[in-house]
Amino acid sequence: MYRINNIPLSNFGIVPGKLDDSNIAVAGILDMPARIGKTFHDWTGEAGVEPYVLPSEIRFGARTIGFTGFIVDDNATALLQSFYREIDTWTALVSFQTPWSEHLVYIKKRIEAENPQRNFVRIRMEFEEPVCAVPNHPVTGIDTGIPNIDGVSFQSLNMILTGFNDRFNRPEIKDQQFTAYETEGYQITPSQSLRFEMELAMYGNGYSELQSKIEQLYAMMAAPGLRKISTGRDSFQAFCPEGFNVTRILIAPNYGLAKVRLKLMATSASGASALVLKELLDNQEAQFITNEDQIIELY
Repeated sequence: MYRINNIPLSNFGIVPGKLDDSNIAVAGILDMPARIGKTFHDWTGEAGVEPYVLPSEIRFGARTIGFTGFIVDDNATALLQSFYREIDTWTALVSFQTPWSEHLVYIKKRIEAENPQRNFVRIRMEFEEPVCAVPNHPVTGIDTGIPNIDGVSFQSLNMILTGFNDRFNRPEIKDQQFTAYETEGYQITPSQSLRFEMELAMYGNGYSELQSKIEQLYAMMAAPGLRKISTGRDSFQAFCPEGFNVTRILIAPNYGLAKVRLKLMATSASGASALVLKELLDNQEAQFITNEDQIIELY
């Protein structure tokens, strides 16, 4: 059951819907928020950046949690207004409970009420969770020679690499400083650090295992220091100042699936050898097969 401030949303006639790429009504409940404050120093004239990854330098911002639902009632608009009045009474963070999680939140952005009619309203809203504790999931490993993060294999995290975004780009050069008259000025400067995404499919035997594996990844990315990541074809060092997003959450009694976009920043602008995606997958069709022989496409 979904509750806000310990009140069932059904008291306002709100029925949970489903997100376009998921089979649940909420998004963001498993996201790793971005860091706040200064996360690196960019030295003029030097390639790359100096990452700030000491324990005292790592602080995290808020998590945004989306919800979509409907009000189907002869007094739908009146019920919607009663929900708004409840929000107006909040003077502190309130509890938002879902069937899978609980969060202390407030509503920062506007609530979108679409297609308002006398007996039907589609509602979309975003909750802001300003304090997100780093999961207490210490994880270590000694796996080398196979895809791993700091020796923890992708397999032990129930994780499959399905692709990269911007991994093999060359970033733009750093800011130019020059004085020019009558002609276009320029300065040749080193490249900025490379920012890129790893696209991951993660799975579990149910939501609890899926959540545990994603929280392990969260704890690893939030830990002090740099992460050494090996895909099996190449390796690199990076850190995670922008967190990750979890989408395409599919939950059933016997499995849980999700897509994770892990946002990384390399300490240099160096490239890497090309990947052959099929060699990184557990099977060539990029499918997850449940214990009931149901086939779920990972991407």
